[in-house]
Amino acid sequence: MSQGDFDHGASEYAKLAHAVTRNIASAALKGIPPLNSQSRVLDLACGSGEVTSLVIEDAISRSLNPPPTVLGLDIAAGMVKLCQAKADANSWNTVFSRVQDAQDLSGISDNQFDLVFMNFGLMYVPNGMRCTKEVYRVLKQGGRAVFTTWNHAGVPKLVADATAAVGAPHFFSPTDNGWDTKKKLVSTVKAGGFKTDNIQVTVEKTAWEKENADGIVEALSSPFWNPLHDGSPEATSKWQKALREQLTPLQQKTGAIDMIAWVCVAEKSV
Repeated sequence: MSQGDFDHGASEYAKLAHAVTRNIASAALKGIPPLNSQSRVLDLACGSGEVTSLVIEDAISRSLNPPPTVLGLDIAAGMVKLCQAKADANSWNTVFSRVQDAQDLSGISDNQFDLVFMNFGLMYVPNGMRCTKEVYRVLKQGGRAVFTTWNHAGVPKLVADATAAVGAPHFFSPTDNGWDTKKKLVSTVKAGGFKTDNIQVTVEKTAWEKENADGIVEALSSPFWNPLHDGSPEATSKWQKALREQLTPLQQKTGAIDMIAWVCVAEKSV
């Protein structure tokens, strides 16, 4: 998926990815020390603001006043708009967001953040090493960076398989180019400057859930996901048939598709 896809299809992507990305981020946040009112957080490749929401909601639940300061950055303006709209609607006055490339954090001084969280963004960055170097630079000494990637991404796999079945151009999956491996994730984080002894990787599992096979097919039938979309019923029908044929018997029965993530927590040495 391209920057343009995330920009123009921000709402559609967020609707589909909201629950699974939030579930993984929530699990990952439990593995780091609690934040406080003085904490500064960078939500990098913030998307619609799932990490930002979790950080602020946790602070509110612990009566932290003020909550941590959170800066959300994303290269897709559509995503930034969603993130900031959520903050404004909830009067989260310590949340700020803007459009910026994760590979170039110019304008941000060294050693600024206690936590940098990049939730399912690293695999979409053209140069992962440039990104992790920038993360290392803006992280405070003793601060932590969290990177999540997919070990098994059942929904993108379904879309990619259906795309191939209808003969459409390749659907870029977040597990392409070795990004489904622990090795790729760790090597990219190490290339940014993090030491091996300060890197921990765990596995977290969730599922994308609909009521049944019909629910899965319907959710993936919008123009954003359908490579055949031309406004005709025939194109929609052909795409839905391809999706249904790729579903496993268990997916057809339960309406659930497994999503399994790598969660990497890296500490910047003091």
